[in-house]
Amino acid sequence: MGDGDKWKYTDVIVMVRGALHYPVSDKFDAYGGVGLGMRYAGVSFEGNSLGTASSTAVTSGLFVGGRYFFAQNIGAFAELGYDQSYRKIGLTAKF
Repeated sequence: MGDGDKWKYTDVIVMVRGALHYPVSDKFDAYGGVGLGMRYAGVSFEGNSLGTASSTAVTSGLFVGGRYFFAQNIGAFAELGYDQSYRKIGLTAKF
């Protein structure tokens, strides 16, 4: 492999998810769910030789999580599972 070698990885998931929520308290909400969608994965190499490979397949997932609302409509969430990633954290809003 030379200095000009370039690798490019692509991984795109488009998924529909559904969840069953269980309100533990006014501020905390636990949930679990499933997802179903499509996944595109590809890799390409440019160097001494050229090469590409890709695939598109149906994908699914399971997850559990919780949301804590620190204001009436704004909160934080955390999830564990296997769908888009193994773990997630972020902000959530309720409308």
